[in-house]
Amino acid sequence: MAQIKVKLGDQELTLSPPASPTVQQEIINLTLASQPRAVGAALGVCWGANKNRPEVNLQLCGYDVGRFGGRVFDELVGREGVTRGEVMRAGQAAIDLIVSDYVGREEVEAELGNSEGEEPETE
Repeated sequence: MAQIKVKLGDQELTLSPPASPTVQQEIINLTLASQPRAVGAALGVCWGANKNRPEVNLQLCGYDVGRFGGRVFDELVGREGVTRGEVMRAGQAAIDLIVSDYVGREEVEAELGNSEGEEPETE
């Protein structure tokens, strides 16, 4: 599984993409509606075992990715020593990681012939 390192304030985080393709797709879709919510959601789901995890989680937000992302973003920019720019940069890196993982899965599925909605070949 791919991982990346980002910095928030004085903390270096190792981010990993979430296992759920549904959550990945919802975050990708959210980037079109609200960048702050998308970066917050991406950081929240990629946080993993790093210290100082945001207090909110996806379950507490009723699995509403936008609501979760907004709460994570607000919490992170409210932390001492963390700037909005740092959160946006780290969150964009998390989104890029999610997109890369999501696209990579689709490519593997296509190679194996397991993609849903594939059009049958006609001659």
